[in-house]
Amino acid sequence: PYATAQIEALLALLSRLRADCPHLQWIAGHEDLDTGKVAASDDPSLRVFRKRDPGPMFPWDEVLRGCGLARMPQ
Repeated sequence: PYATAQIEALLALLSRLRADCPHLQWIAGHEDLDTGKVAASDDPSLRVFRKRDPGPMFPWDEVLRGCGLARMPQ
């Protein structure tokens, strides 16, 4: 799980970004944007997603409620 301090820091960063970029509407994780596949480090014959973060433990609901942004449509 993500530490409370990490989520608070992310929300503070997003608040600053929204102040500096008032037209900002969307938020996305690497998993939403980087859909490329690479050879698995333990088995090069397998192709795996390059980036899978922030991952299943990320509290998207909490972040979305706290940041005023919407998750990027997929």
